[in-house]
Amino acid sequence: MKTVKGGLSAVLFVLFALGSSYGFEGEGTESAPYKVQSAKDLFALAERVNGGEQYEGAYFFQTVDIDLEGEPWSPIGTEAMPFLGSYDGAGHTISNLVISGNRSSRLGLFGLVGKGGASGKPYISGVRLEKVVINAGRKVEDLAIGALAGEVRSGYTVRACAAVVSAMAFESADGGSVSMGGLIGIADGCELWDCWVDRTKGGKGIVAKSSDACIVGGLVGRFDGFAMEKTKAQVQRAFADVDVTAQIDGSTLGGFIGSAKDVWVADCFSLGDVSGGKGDVALFIGKMDGSGNCCYTTGKLQVNGTTKNPLMMAAGGSECDNYYYKRYFGLFLSGPEEKYGRKFSDDAIKGVNLPAGFSQRSWEVRSGQPPILKMKTGGMAVR
Repeated sequence: MKTVKGGLSAVLFVLFALGSSYGFEGEGTESAPYKVQSAKDLFALAERVNGGEQYEGAYFFQTVDIDLEGEPWSPIGTEAMPFLGSYDGAGHTISNLVISGNRSSRLGLFGLVGKGGASGKPYISGVRLEKVVINAGRKVEDLAIGALAGEVRSGYTVRACAAVVSAMAFESADGGSVSMGGLIGIADGCELWDCWVDRTKGGKGIVAKSSDACIVGGLVGRFDGFAMEKTKAQVQRAFADVDVTAQIDGSTLGGFIGSAKDVWVADCFSLGDVSGGKGDVALFIGKMDGSGNCCYTTGKLQVNGTTKNPLMMAAGGSECDNYYYKRYFGLFLSGPEEKYGRKFSDDAIKGVNLPAGFSQRSWEVRSGQPPILKMKTGGMAVR
């Protein structure tokens, strides 16, 4: 039976009273991880990390679905105290995550994850967020917003994580840098596998209103790779089905990623519409300086209220093969040269077979529809 809000508020009071004496069941090792078995445990994790216990090298395992009941949420990890452990949601849901205002500069279930160049292959895995509502307001010089995490730094892998967004918005007349994504606001040199963002029925999507330029994407706002040893920046087998809007000139918007630099993007798609002002605005990746293959988008693009050429799929990019927009390939720019890929064949459009270059390992055909990722239909196990 669902508990009343007053009961959960009482739990929060008890947590603050317990302070550092709160303990999780388990040993925090990979074979015997700390167990997250209730909303109380999740609130306690946020309190402990933000209070100075970063759990570097520790493992957490969620055992049940958790309803946060819309209670005000303080993200797990701040710029001063990032979360340094691994968290496995095991496919369980965390519902009714609500963040209003700016409790830190990194907003999401997790605020800041990692410190850069992490060893030991830490991860955030199997977290499924439902009915996410984030409304950020006042000025923060460097704000990052995502349902799963505000920012994830290099060395981390994010796999099999998903968010169903009801509303995600930033509004400010005071300016400040903002990176906002349906799943992650800023991804710095990390890896994403088998992740997705969807919207609730009638959801408002991702909206940025500000006096200054923003970077906004359906899955990730800003995704940067770095030439660091043992570090890879990539996103594979992922999709976003959420509308992206930011009517601010100079902003960078994409239905999948806002800005991608030195990132490999493969076996991904986006379905949402994109609406923006003048700037790097595109249906798939707003600003691309990277490579990849086997991706497509089916959304509609508007800039200042005018529907634009659907071939505008990404601004920039190199070595991007088999990227499609329905019947047409999205335009990529590589230096002074314009590069186009292949058209969907008639059979691919009708769902008779896969487009050229798409692997049966990752994709399957659906009658009368574009190809779909097997991980979306449950046909692929997470590696």
